[in-house]
Amino acid sequence: MKETKGKPEKSESPMEPVLDAIETRVEALVAVVKGLAAENARLKSDLAAAKAAGDAGGEAAMLLARYEDERNAVRERIERVLKALEAGTGGEKA
Repeated sequence: MKETKGKPEKSESPMEPVLDAIETRVEALVAVVKGLAAENARLKSDLAAAKAAGDAGGEAAMLLARYEDERNAVRERIERVLKALEAGTGGEKA
């Protein structure tokens, strides 16, 4: 097989467009998971800061509840994306 710039030359098969679409979708989902993980880390940090503030007042308690709700929502989204990835790959784990 000929090599072009270090990559094997692709032979066009009927599955190529399907595989390209799957690869593109997985890459997009990975980007979403990374974004959600970063948001989760930020919310975790905010939650820790709010807990450290303690019961300094009713506002801190409200912030704490809001951060916990946001963090739980992000966690659920990450879990849904991961389940979708697993379902799309036949449930196999790398």
